[in-house]
Amino acid sequence: MGEAKAVTRGLHGGFAIVKGLGYRLYPYTKSRFCGEKDLGTTYQSQIAFRDLVLNTSQIGRRFVKLYYRINPKMLNAARRNPTLLGQAIHTWFIIAPFVQAVVAASDSETKERRPGQRPIRFTRATHQRLIRLLRAIGNEGKDKTLRRDLKEVEAELRRYVGQTSEEVLRTLNRGSR
Repeated sequence: MGEAKAVTRGLHGGFAIVKGLGYRLYPYTKSRFCGEKDLGTTYQSQIAFRDLVLNTSQIGRRFVKLYYRINPKMLNAARRNPTLLGQAIHTWFIIAPFVQAVVAASDSETKERRPGQRPIRFTRATHQRLIRLLRAIGNEGKDKTLRRDLKEVEAELRRYVGQTSEEVLRTLNRGSR
């Protein structure tokens, strides 16, 4: 997306509402908007993660169902709290490289790492950021079911701390297909 095509409708907590992209909040810096290329890449990463990683294991399929059940409630919480929405978008941009690495590791043609390339790990800091976000979403409303479901996600995410993308795939697929 060229900057000339972007029409700013307002700024909210470091994010701009962009007319050409459906009046949604997108990351904004003083130098540029997050363009369609960035957004398309992250969307494609999410779809690939769901289809190529999560849907290939019993644990993953359970979390896809859980995601679709709680996603509307999480979106409502974010709509009521623009700061929370900004935190969610920022958190996604932090975890996106790891998600992309897991997707790449799931592809048999790209399993070979280039010489000198270090594996990407799901770090404790990333885990803690996700947990803070999940708790903030859960605390936004009074929905006990949402809080329970988010605690289930927290417990599952804990299993992957410190793991590389390849190790995450093995953990997901251990005994489930």
